[in-house]
Amino acid sequence: MKRRKFLILTSSITILYLGLNSCNTHQTKPVALTISAAAVFRDAMVEVGRLYTEKQPNILVNYNITGGGVLKKQIELGAPVDVYLPASVRPMNELQKKGFILEDSRQNFMKNEIVLISLNNFTGSSNFQDILNNKVKRIALGTENIDAGIYAKQILDFFKIYDQVKSKGIFEEQDVQQVLKYVETGHADVGITFLTEAKRSRKVKILAISPEGSHAPVISTIAVVKNSKHIAEAREFINFLKSDRAISIFEKFGFMKI
Repeated sequence: MKRRKFLILTSSITILYLGLNSCNTHQTKPVALTISAAAVFRDAMVEVGRLYTEKQPNILVNYNITGGGVLKKQIELGAPVDVYLPASVRPMNELQKKGFILEDSRQNFMKNEIVLISLNNFTGSSNFQDILNNKVKRIALGTENIDAGIYAKQILDFFKIYDQVKSKGIFEEQDVQQVLKYVETGHADVGITFLTEAKRSRKVKILAISPEGSHAPVISTIAVVKNSKHIAEAREFINFLKSDRAISIFEKFGFMKI
């Protein structure tokens, strides 16, 4: 199996607004929340985070952003995380089974779709089955460490072509955004990724949307991590993410409300 790894450091994005209320004589100590979110949510979460800290100036929001499977392993190893947001249900199910999340805090969050992409001028494929042909030399997709990789394998298994095409694979282990970059830079002829990722780029086109029934529903879930030291604040943050104002931001980036 052809394999190429890029070293992607986990993104830590801090949104900080420490506004002081001039009407109060006592300053409230800020609460720092760590949100571990799949990379597909990066842009939307940064914008939502700014909005939240305007509403809650004494909350410091830190984002740990990479593949959902990578984040799951970090939580299992005891990383200090307050809220977990993968882009598929599998890693959340595994953490729940092992007792790492507060079950009553778990909620379905947003929907997405999986698509096959290529550069705008590529003519060697028009659907998932076409990636078997000789015009497709390299395929960018994730391993099962990232959520899009889980769906990609399910789709290729659905068409019964995974074993035939895996030798063409350029497998990304950390960040779904790297799958898009492989295609944009010509390192891969086609890629399998989220619809929201494809919409981020003017360099690529969508060749096909995965057919219904070819993979598990692309539904993200969100929950409070059981070892959080700020459970009440974490619950409040999740409630804010489910608000109409926050949902409208996610929809702007192509996510679909459940």
